[in-house]
Amino acid sequence: TNASTTNFSVSNTLTLNSVNYKTPSGDGASSTALMTSGTGSLTWNYPDWQEVGELTATSAQKALNINSFTHNGLSLKFELSITGFSASDGAIAIQFNNDVAENYAFNRFQDYGSATPGAASRVLTKMATSSPGYFEFDVGNRSATPKIGKWTGAYSTGPGTPVLDTGSFSWNNTSAQITSVSMVQDGTGTFNTGSRLTIYAKRN
Repeated sequence: TNASTTNFSVSNTLTLNSVNYKTPSGDGASSTALMTSGTGSLTWNYPDWQEVGELTATSAQKALNINSFTHNGLSLKFELSITGFSASDGAIAIQFNNDVAENYAFNRFQDYGSATPGAASRVLTKMATSSPGYFEFDVGNRSATPKIGKWTGAYSTGPGTPVLDTGSFSWNNTSAQITSVSMVQDGTGTFNTGSRLTIYAKRN
């Protein structure tokens, strides 16, 4: 049989569980969600945090790169989930906008005690393990000021207690926002398959 469609109009009032909602008259922009005013009016709006890039390693990789993502946020958040390293000298180097120069500084703590970052100024943590880890990064992203941020994470050294790894960092660029992020395995190995980097931008 032939199928047919019929265009029809309905009231823009929606009732759910005896609550009346007034819906917008049209569709919203890409990546927006319906939000309520608390008095029954629904509008299209952007969530506070919006994913702007994600990469999952489908094979062993020396670096996890998310390049040229677009956003208008003045705050960024990164999530780095590591399934492990191919060698036991895992050191994580961070790069913004493909800047590999000595324009970074770090202050690192391990299990609440002071710890030394890796040899290069762009190395934020030296895990010295082939076990998994998880890190969260927050960074301010105003183009005219240095990019100041912090991280909190942990990694496993085996069946024992995981190691807490925290710290702060700065990227001393005052001419551009961060639009590319790279997490580089700075030792002799690679990130294992399944390691993931996700970038979020905060709505202004």
